[in-house]
Amino acid sequence: MELIYHLAEPQHWATAESIGRYEQSTRGVPLAAADFVHAAGADQWPTVRQRFYSDYEQDLFLLAIDPGRLNAEVRREVGDPATGEEFPHVYGPIEVDAVQAVHTLHPTHDLPHDEAATASRTAVVIPSDLGTVWDTLTDWQRAGRWLPGVSTITADGPTGVGTRLTYLTTDGAFVSTVTAADRGRLLQVRSERGGLASTHSFHLGRAFSDERAATVLTLVTEVDGTGSPEALREARSEVGLADRALPELLRRTILG
Repeated sequence: MELIYHLAEPQHWATAESIGRYEQSTRGVPLAAADFVHAAGADQWPTVRQRFYSDYEQDLFLLAIDPGRLNAEVRREVGDPATGEEFPHVYGPIEVDAVQAVHTLHPTHDLPHDEAATASRTAVVIPSDLGTVWDTLTDWQRAGRWLPGVSTITADGPTGVGTRLTYLTTDGAFVSTVTAADRGRLLQVRSERGGLASTHSFHLGRAFSDERAATVLTLVTEVDGTGSPEALREARSEVGLADRALPELLRRTILG
């Protein structure tokens, strides 16, 4: 049976170790005030962390839980009505004996995002070090390996704030600008075309605190512009649908 995961604040895990069971539903909500403990799959917890804990300034614990060792029922239910994505929900406390591993997650490097303009927010864990992920992300000449429709990207200088990127695509060419760059931590690129502007923010961080080489890559895409609210909603839907696949495509490129 596949493991499921839960993000725990240190004080709640400390309590669990002392009483033998974990009784917190989610951030700020005890199980006594809810029906279940929120959990996530191996490919889901990075997005949960970015969405709900990006402002959390302490270490977090990632609990790796064996559902077969739980006394409580585990149900897969829709956790995000907007996408229909299902998450595992644990209908009762989590016995400490069911926790197979506890990983320490350090605070992430983040920028505030405009939630109203957000078109997509997707994360993956890549079993490679930060340097490898960053180098592949900024290997502009070979970006077509993981960016659908892109043949190549030409940068007018070293990657940094203000660098102009010329994309050659199947639909023609366009120019983007790097608006934030912090090697191994953050890359932000902004494009403006046809009255719409899209901002792609790639956040990188170590997945675990031990010596394993693993990187959490989160992509947040925002779309704004001068169009009508209806046009902007449609644009965000289209861009978001396409961009949700990009972190996984980059992961596959790195793993070969």
